[in-house]
Amino acid sequence: MAIRTILSICTANTPDSEIKLVAGLCAEVDAHLSLIVMGLSTYPPVGEYADAGFLLWAKERDSEAEALSVRVSSARDILESQGISYNVEHEYLLEAMLEDEIALRAHFSDLLVLSNSIMKNRIALQPVIEGAIFRSTRPVLIVPKDGKATLKPEKMMIAWNSGDEASRAIYSALGLMKKGTNVTILMVDPVARVEESGEEPGADLATYLARHDVNVSVDVLSSDGQDQDKLVKQHAQAVQADMIVMGAYGHSRLRERIFGGVTEAFMKDPTLPVLMAH
Repeated sequence: MAIRTILSICTANTPDSEIKLVAGLCAEVDAHLSLIVMGLSTYPPVGEYADAGFLLWAKERDSEAEALSVRVSSARDILESQGISYNVEHEYLLEAMLEDEIALRAHFSDLLVLSNSIMKNRIALQPVIEGAIFRSTRPVLIVPKDGKATLKPEKMMIAWNSGDEASRAIYSALGLMKKGTNVTILMVDPVARVEESGEEPGADLATYLARHDVNVSVDVLSSDGQDQDKLVKQHAQAVQADMIVMGAYGHSRLRERIFGGVTEAFMKDPTLPVLMAH
């Protein structure tokens, strides 16, 4: 699938470098960037002391709205200098509305890019993740803290477990695989049964990807009680992958813990760009 529209979310405090990074991704694949500058509003004070607190709340709201306006203006200046197709909008929402807003906007994009500042935003992270990954039907690219990412990877590693989520992630990544791309299929502790990983784990997926003219290899590891997320990260570095492709596991609405263990680890501390789908 060709990527023609990339959606990215930023805040008033997002560094210029992250906006330039997303613009660079758009330039790589000749895509339009839809950049949304998000601000989160608190509820107005209520109760016995509401009148005393209302003026302070209104002052803070005006200040935050002004910061959003400044960020929108500077973001447009940055993107204009990058020579890409773009639009920049801003939304000042209650936290409870953010998830719905992102899920809606995702309908009109091919890929969502989440930069490091969003992934480190304690207030916005959960509604952003739920809206982008668990409620949208689009893949999400999570950018590591070193700010390096590409949509023309030479080497990719797939964390494959025969699950529906991983299958969707792989299908989403096909558009990034060109003839000759090196793809490593990594399986950790696969079960060699027809109803699970097949009699030869990874063979069916390797055959499927080979038909797309990519160079495929299958690596099978035993965890031996080690954390799978650490194994996946280490192996991605060993094969010099430019990107990891994996399914996002968890259940939206489970506020106490929405991520599976490996999914959570890669969202908290990705060492490479990670393409996820749910």
